[in-house]
Amino acid sequence: MWNRLRQPPGAGFAGVTHTPAPSTRSTRVAGRAQNARTTDRQQTEAAARRFIDAYLVAWRSNEPDDIRSLFTEDAEVRFEPWTTPFTGHDAIVAEWLRRQDEPDSFTFTWDVAGVDGDRAFVQAETAYTGGRSYSNLWVIDLAEDGRARSFVEWWMDRSKTS
Repeated sequence: MWNRLRQPPGAGFAGVTHTPAPSTRSTRVAGRAQNARTTDRQQTEAAARRFIDAYLVAWRSNEPDDIRSLFTEDAEVRFEPWTTPFTGHDAIVAEWLRRQDEPDSFTFTWDVAGVDGDRAFVQAETAYTGGRSYSNLWVIDLAEDGRARSFVEWWMDRSKTS
């Protein structure tokens, strides 16, 4: 009988298997994995906040170098989700400048709505001095250096009802 009790975990009696309770070590490892996910989420959110701060600088300045600094060299940008992306710095800067807003012609309130891996979701409101107002949803895939690899903007005109 004593030998049966000393069988390796999972051997069990009469076909009954036993799964040992997690050891303290495996609990610590699982805890570290959870902490790593939390840290990754916090890092992505912090990177998204830095990106938005830099985006606002570029939006107000319309300086090509400020715009370029937001995106990786091969980034894809969609100012409407259904359009073909603008790919690479030259195309992104050209389209940005074609659509540019006058500095200080808008207010922009925002927050990070969520993150998933290196993807950030930003919910925002843009109000222009002329009275136009938009709700925005941005989906931003961030590179390790904090620049966007992909940027997709959904904007909804708040003056139009659905």
